[in-house]
Amino acid sequence: MRGRQAETDQLNQAVRTTAAGSGTAILLEGAAGIGKTALLRTARDLAASDGFVVCAGDCDELDRVTPLAPLLTGLRLSAPSLADAADQRALRSATEPMWAVERLGAILDKASARQPILVTVDDIQWADQTTVLALSVLPAWLFAVPVLWVLARRPNPASQQVQTFTERVSRVGGVVRSIEPVSAAAALAIASDILGAGPDRQLSRLIDQAGGNPFYLVELINSLRHSQAVHVRGGIARLTARDVPEGFRSAVAAHIRPLSDQARQLIDVASVLGRQFSPGDVAALIGEPVGRLLGGPGRHPGR
Repeated sequence: MRGRQAETDQLNQAVRTTAAGSGTAILLEGAAGIGKTALLRTARDLAASDGFVVCAGDCDELDRVTPLAPLLTGLRLSAPSLADAADQRALRSATEPMWAVERLGAILDKASARQPILVTVDDIQWADQTTVLALSVLPAWLFAVPVLWVLARRPNPASQQVQTFTERVSRVGGVVRSIEPVSAAAALAIASDILGAGPDRQLSRLIDQAGGNPFYLVELINSLRHSQAVHVRGGIARLTARDVPEGFRSAVAAHIRPLSDQARQLIDVASVLGRQFSPGDVAALIGEPVGRLLGGPGRHPGR
């Protein structure tokens, strides 16, 4: 959690506020690999240590049709379980989404009278419609009881329903927080933690190219270690190879695979232009008008 003290403090404050009896919601927004999942894990640790019942769910890109799937998983796996077999059957077989949301709200309302509750849901960009509906209305319905919602999503892809949900979080007094890349100092500290030594100047420049994305940073350092491209001596980690390890290239390729063909083409071109360039530079190289490159609603290169 290097470089995430402000976010951790905010989560800790939300846990304390909820424990005192008032519910709230925090939505974490950021690119893939930026650290949202780690912050959800931190929220769960903070809440568990404060006596909360923790319900954790993840949305699945391959299952966007099962109503309330991440929330039902969280209710079933919480300790103690907040939904008995009858509740689970009723919610799974519900044909009216609003009835299912109201039933879920009643379950959480009743359970929160015994212990405060934390609900975390990751990857909301993949959520089914009933889950998005539940997350849009339940924080407002349960604001007067100790239920804390900590949710995470990537900016893209973003359906209109997810966009509306994001706006509603703010309107009901919740917090929408953008998770930015970690600072250069935090990135070097993370590398030092993994390597057990401080990076030399050449390795530090390579680390800087990870752009403060913790996923890329950790994958890069681990790939360098596994390929024996880093030598540690006298408390200094020195880069001993010029090429980026194949393991890191594979990790990055897997990370961008969900993007559209157009987005991957843009990344390929941008990778040879350096960190700063104009849309016109990319448009000229790929032979597309700038307007088409930037895209319009529903046609963004990001997906």
